This record gives sequence, C-alpha cells and structure tokens, in this order.
Amino acid sequence: MAGETKKDKSKLSKRELDVLRAVAKGLSNQEIGRELVISENTVRVHLRKIYAKLEVQSRTEATMRAIQIGVIDMPGGQVAPNAETAAAAATQPAQMPLSPRQLTVFFASLGVALAILLTPYWRGIFHRPAGTSMLDRPVPTADTTMPVDLTETWQTRAQMPSARSRMGLAALDGNLYLIGGERTSGITGLTEIYTPATRRWQEGAGKPTAVANVQAVVIGKEIFVPGGCTSETAATSVLEIYNPVANEWRQGAPMPAARCAYAAAAVGDTLYVVGGWDGAAYSDAVFAYVPAEDAWQTLDAPYPLSVGFAAATAYGDALLVAGGYDGSREYADVFRFSPPAGQWEALPPLEHPRGGLGVVSLGDALYAVGGGWTDAISTNEQWSPQTYSWTTVDTPVIGEWRNLGLATIDRDIYAVGGWNGGYMDTVFSYKTVYKVFIPLSY
Repeated sequence: MAGETKKDKSKLSKRELDVLRAVAKGLSNQEIGRELVISENTVRVHLRKIYAKLEVQSRTEATMRAIQIGVIDMPGGQVAPNAETAAAAATQPAQMPLSPRQLTVFFASLGVALAILLTPYWRGIFHRPAGTSMLDRPVPTADTTMPVDLTETWQTRAQMPSARSRMGLAALDGNLYLIGGERTSGITGLTEIYTPATRRWQEGAGKPTAVANVQAVVIGKEIFVPGGCTSETAATSVLEIYNPVANEWRQGAPMPAARCAYAAAAVGDTLYVVGGWDGAAYSDAVFAYVPAEDAWQTLDAPYPLSVGFAAATAYGDALLVAGGYDGSREYADVFRFSPPAGQWEALPPLEHPRGGLGVVSLGDALYAVGGGWTDAISTNEQWSPQTYSWTTVDTPVIGEWRNLGLATIDRDIYAVGGWNGGYMDTVFSYKTVYKVFIPLSY
C-alpha cells in the first residue's frame, strides 16, 4: 500500500498537488485561484486532471484521497495512516486533545483506509459476470446532484421538459428530436422537439411503441428508430419511422432479430445497427437497412466485439463504432467499417474505456462524449486525423454520464439528458471549429 501511495502522489504535478492541498483545506475554486494566483478556469482544469489521475469524482473524495496519500498531514504533524496501519492507529490513545476539525480529518482518513481494506468485499457483492443483463432500470441515488463544471466551450441551453436517459436523439432542419427512453415513471414513447434558435421545446406525436435503449437516425427527411427495450430486459425488432413535417409515425420492416442498446448510424442511404442486447445476451451481429427497399440484411462481417452501449457515427463513407459495455467492463476499442470492402479494421482506441457514450463527427474531427459505467470520467475526447490519435477535451459533467443523446447542428454539438446518479434534464452545447475534411485511413 505504501508503494501505491507514492505512485498515486507521483501521478500529480507540483501545481496539481498545490490545488489538491487547497481543496483539502475546503477552499472554493475562487479562493484557490487567489491563493495560487491562477484563474478559476485553470483551477477547474487542474481539478479535472486530479479527479482523473486519482480516479475520484468529487472534492470530498479528492480530500479523502489527499489524506490517504499524505498530501495533507494528520493532527500533530503525523502522516495519515494507510490501510495496513489504520486499524492499529485507531486504537492508540490521543497524545493531546484534538479539535473538532482535527477529529474530522482523522476519522475521514480512517474511513478511507477501511474502505480500501473492504474493497474486495464490496466488489464481490456488486460485480456482475460478463453477459449478465445490465439493462434493468437504474435506481436514483439519494443525492442526485450533478457535478456540473461549465467551461468556455460548454454552455447550458433550455432545460428539458422531463428528465430522461437511454433515448434516441436526432438533429434535422435545425431541430433536435428526443424520442423514447426512460424517466422516473418508466419507459416512454414521448417525442419532444427542441429548437436551439428559439430555445423552446414542444411535444410531437408520441412513438407508437414505448422503448428505451434506442438510437434515432436521420435518413433524408425522416427519423428511423429501430428496436429498443420494451421492459427492463425484453428487446423488440420493430422499426418505427417519424416524419417531422407531417408529425406522423409509420412502421417499416422489422429487424432480422430483436435488439436494444445497440450502436446505430447511417452511411449514405443505409442504416446500420451494430451489436446490442438481444433479450438474453450481448451480440456482435450487424444489420443493414435500405429505406428505398424497406429491407434488412445481416452482414457477413460481424462486429469484432459482443457489446452493447457502444456509439456509432458516419465518417466520410465509413462507419465508426467506439466504446461499449458487456455487462462487466467498458471498452475503449474503436473500429472502422468500409461498406464497399465489407470489413472491420481497428483504429487507435479511446484514451478511456466508455460505455453508454455518444460519438459524432464534425469537419475532420470525431468527438466522444460521456460514459463512465464502471469508472469515473473527467474528460471527453476528440479524434484528430493529423495526429491519428485521441486527445482529451473538457466535459461539463464529472463522473458517470452515460446513455445521453448526442447530435450536431451547424458547428455545435448538443449533449442532452443521460444518467448521472439520476435522470438528467440538462442540455449542453459545445462549440467546435470546422476544418477541411481528411478521410480516415492508414
């Protein structure tokens, strides 16, 4: 444990250690900025890096971690006990009366040490083996306050009429269409329409089949919503298509098999549905649908992983699929599918495994937003073809942020709803800069 403590401390730069010590003293971002003579935005950047390096999600957890790794001292100048010595230290009589603040610090460190000792026990309780259904509706935690950290690039928009996640989101003619998903009341077929130019929401015709764990994909002037979960674990093969102009739904040919929690995107005039949950297990099958023929086929090239909750987007004339979750672990894998070649090829992986993420393309860049099913996430990611790699970018939500909707209008990325200890009703926009398109290739 002592070695791990030194390693954790060595992850942090000198400035990050200074910020962590200030956080442990209970200082606000503004107070930290004044003390260290840096801007509040710089403080936020340091905090995101600290959270990521120490694998924590909040200031409280960062403070407890600071005690554990010896960044701040215990009363009397002693170093905080590690997991092996915490129990023994707790039995030693105090050498001098302790103030309430000192007692708080001491017992916080003791709690950290005991939590570490009990980690195998907790993992044994909560770990689920691969293939186990993780589609059951999550139960909100007692405290559903979302740690929001707005930056110069992320801004808030008009709040959603109702909080939800696991829904489909599509952008068409300057509007965002939010379809289906889960709310505190359960699975819904609700269709809500947001117009960023007027910052107003309105309700559209409800989807005939209420579903969750779906994607909404635009082809032409219609929105295609295949499959979905009709209950906690049951999947459907239904394809329902929304016409925004007529405000009407119609049915298309059903998928070859029931699917939900899949990745989906359109390349040209073809809709691709990748992987997902079939009602019993996660799949690697890939379905393709051509609207003009109202027909599906199962591709001969299955996806390289059997996962759900991955994300897909069109990138030039190729299909990109990233991340995913298989019931026990998240994935950082990224694969490219070329329809003419009919083959998948591996690309450099994401910097952080992400399940329940969203992926979009703008100009020559790709953006991966959200995730955090099994680990805290403190950044989003951007793909650059010039460097052929992923780099971290800001996120407005620290920790878990999964099963959100992600879409683009002009130069803005819109991240809508999701799950962060509770159903979210937030709409964030991210300003990007267009570049000349460069095809993604080796």
